[in-house]
Amino acid sequence: MYYKNDHSKNKTTAQFNIQTNQLRNWISKKPQLLKIQPGVKRLNMGAKPKYPALETALLTWVKEKRKNQNAVTQIGSFVFSNKWLDGFMRQKNLSNHHHITIAQYLPDDLVEKQQEFLSYIIYRHIQYDYPLAYIGNMDKMPVSFDLPSNTTIDELGARSVSICTTEHEKANFTVVLTCMADGTKLLSLIIFKLKNVPQGNFPPEIIIHANQKGWMRCFIGLKTFELNVKEFLIHSHY
Repeated sequence: MYYKNDHSKNKTTAQFNIQTNQLRNWISKKPQLLKIQPGVKRLNMGAKPKYPALETALLTWVKEKRKNQNAVTQIGSFVFSNKWLDGFMRQKNLSNHHHITIAQYLPDDLVEKQQEFLSYIIYRHIQYDYPLAYIGNMDKMPVSFDLPSNTTIDELGARSVSICTTEHEKANFTVVLTCMADGTKLLSLIIFKLKNVPQGNFPPEIIIHANQKGWMRCFIGLKTFELNVKEFLIHSHY
């Protein structure tokens, strides 16, 4: 088109609404542009890597780890910048992936049940004039001894992202937390899946119990609550 306009750069730039220096740059790089494949959007792909052998070894290491389903996260002694790491992952088609598990669905009437329970507690509070320090909420949660990483670096677009574990992630203990309505946090309860309470120097703010199945038995909960209330009354003004 440049030649059809009698070699006029001004006519060509006006017709295609481009800058004159841009057209001049294309003319100077015409031999290179003719050799580029149609799908390439950039003639200059950026600076060449300074350490190609290192990048190749790092990519091989990542692929080997993922082949064995090992999680690839951060490297503690890695001295390169985050900008270099982002560029490396982009050039090698790598990205961060999250190991997704099936979430527990909440009931449809969750909000309604919450409102009913809250209304019941408020009614009892007014009826018997309970201090807020005597109204508490106790909740339990299993905590795993083995906490494998939930994220890993893998190839971009990978459909299946598996992470190898030690197969002990189901070995857990139960942690029970209790908080009173006035904001007071009671002593934490830990239940080990053992027959006897393990010996050791545990922190004073933790109550240790043992149960062969690691369950939260009623008597354990009542005993724990009783110990917490006694501890609370010692330092309370009620």
